[in-house]
Amino acid sequence: MFAGDTPASRRVVRSNSLPPGTAIPTRRFDATTTGGTKPDRSVRFRPTGCVDVGRRGHDGGMTSNALIVIDVQEEYFSGKLPIVSSDRMESLKRIGDAMDAATAAGAPVIVVRHSSKPGTGVFDPELPTWALRPEIADRPHDLLIDKRLPGSFTGTNLESVLRDAGVDTVTIAGYMTNVCCDTTARQALHLGLGAELLADAVGTPDMPNPSGGVVAAADLHTAALTTLGFIGVGIVTTETWVPAPVNGG
Repeated sequence: MFAGDTPASRRVVRSNSLPPGTAIPTRRFDATTTGGTKPDRSVRFRPTGCVDVGRRGHDGGMTSNALIVIDVQEEYFSGKLPIVSSDRMESLKRIGDAMDAATAAGAPVIVVRHSSKPGTGVFDPELPTWALRPEIADRPHDLLIDKRLPGSFTGTNLESVLRDAGVDTVTIAGYMTNVCCDTTARQALHLGLGAELLADAVGTPDMPNPSGGVVAAADLHTAALTTLGFIGVGIVTTETWVPAPVNGG
């Protein structure tokens, strides 16, 4: 928890009406976090404000955790890329549960939103399907970061925000399991951070294969989780993850 702060005082950030490339600070942040702009060092996460979640990090030490919620946008519900596995509404509920638990524990919650060029057909900021789901937009979160590539660290200040916070482990929820969530988890490992994925709070649609067929979403989802687990990403369920910040609080 941050000094002088309580979970109830964390401001809800509503940002669907803003253009891509706009970072939305709460009172914990006062800086743009996209395009490589450095954050204002006078207003930042402080190491004392991060919750020790009571688990062992990738290096064996106790972790200081942040929840990263990736691309929970209408494109995956009413748009061209409907999530199939995990079930979209069930996974959405789990994502909300994780956000609520992180907020209650005082762990940072960072929401990431994907933007494409207008006219490209998906994640078009000029279309309603670009919007964050209200279940995410209306919940308290500490920062909104816009990205244009699968990795949440690419072209953003996510790394510096986490470093300033003293965060050493990221927990990832959102979409797609095998694309943006996978890429972000790998990037975290490459940066020396611990990473874990909430297996029931991520999902993917069916996808075409190079031979003209379709790969089932369940197969893509399982393959991504299996590969990430093999390289050292923690694969946990929301039920097992939710109490962790409280245990260390």
